[in-house]
Amino acid sequence: YMYMAVDPTTLLAKDLSGAVVLRVRDSIRGNQFKCDTLKHCTVLLFDQCDSVVADDCQDCTFIIGPTSGSVMLRDCRRCFVGVACQQFRTRDCQEVAVSLYCPTEPVVETSTQITFTPYSVAFPQAGTLFEASGLNLESKNKYFKVHDFSKTDESIPQPHWTVVETVTSIRSYGLPTLPPELPEPLRNALPADIPERKLELDASGMPTSQSVVGQLKWFDQYRGTGLLTTAEGTKFKLLNSKRLGRQHKLCAGASVELKVVTSQKGAQITEVVKCQKPPQDPKAVQSVEPERSARNTKSSATTPKKGRNVHVRHYIDRDYPRMKEFLQASKMFVKSLDNRHVLRKQCDFDPTSILVAEDAAQIVGTVYVLYNPWQAFIYHLCVHPLHRDKGVANLLMDQAEAQLKARGILCPTLFVEEGNTTVSAFYEKRGWFGTDHCLCMGKDL
Repeated sequence: YMYMAVDPTTLLAKDLSGAVVLRVRDSIRGNQFKCDTLKHCTVLLFDQCDSVVADDCQDCTFIIGPTSGSVMLRDCRRCFVGVACQQFRTRDCQEVAVSLYCPTEPVVETSTQITFTPYSVAFPQAGTLFEASGLNLESKNKYFKVHDFSKTDESIPQPHWTVVETVTSIRSYGLPTLPPELPEPLRNALPADIPERKLELDASGMPTSQSVVGQLKWFDQYRGTGLLTTAEGTKFKLLNSKRLGRQHKLCAGASVELKVVTSQKGAQITEVVKCQKPPQDPKAVQSVEPERSARNTKSSATTPKKGRNVHVRHYIDRDYPRMKEFLQASKMFVKSLDNRHVLRKQCDFDPTSILVAEDAAQIVGTVYVLYNPWQAFIYHLCVHPLHRDKGVANLLMDQAEAQLKARGILCPTLFVEEGNTTVSAFYEKRGWFGTDHCLCMGKDL
């Protein structure tokens, strides 16, 4: 197998977005394979490799056949890698999940949030390919014995790496007439009752169907879109799933098992196998249901006792002219923060982050719910002067707090201008409390 002649174009994947790169047996033949500048791609190398190098790849999945030499990732972000190799190394990487068999110590360098789990990937003809690679599967898997070259570098966010010993499922990839295989020594290293998540592929490598288990970070019932994250950290962008989403009442924070078909743009739900709602007050579990027409507002589950025609939804870009007019009328418009470009970027980052209260197609209130895994902020709560004292602010805060609770945030933060006793009293009545040990500071850049 080693270094047999192949077409050089089959040994490189470069400058691709949303593509599936499939290499079957005898297409690599023990040569080096390179990946460069890939985004939202799936790379399936079902052949034996000498070495693999991935540079500047984002939101990609790499399933790499047995590699007799090294696998190197550089400048990669939010990727999943399933590989068995002689050496494994990352440099300048972030949020990479690695399902690994490696008889030597894996190395991380100037990297953060690298997660290592035992090898748990099955693919066609794996037994034959592992024999050709020369990897000794009887050797101890040292996936957990990580060497950190940047251990003392305080400029790199912690944790640099973590080890997760528990594997929740086997990723199983099958091609037409070629079922997936997992060599016996690797299978025996996993729990006997571990489930197998099968992904059947067509001849081009596109999935025909896939079973995924995870948690919905957010779900938009109106559009049928959402984001699901598995226990391994893999993210599925859900598309065009409006009917099943509403039928099964999918919502943020729900634990689900779904069957999906994945395209270049995302995954469409074909079946909801299981959906377990988050353990909280049903009134607080409000799936993202952004845009309803005015004729449907009377049936909204979020109708307050006062202002019965008001409902809350998520802001979308075409709301901007009305949003700007509303903020200006409320004397809350900040040009540097509330211009269309900034709001569009924020919604691209998190479509659920801006809530608006609407009454008869008029925006009468808003609040920004700014979230990241470390902290969350409530910002810019505002109600139109003609709609104050009608329950609109409480309605917005109910939805904002429910969203954060569903995401696991236990103590969000907000800021109140010193001396504004009316606003601080409103928040205190809702259970918010002040602190005397923090000083809010800013800087003009």
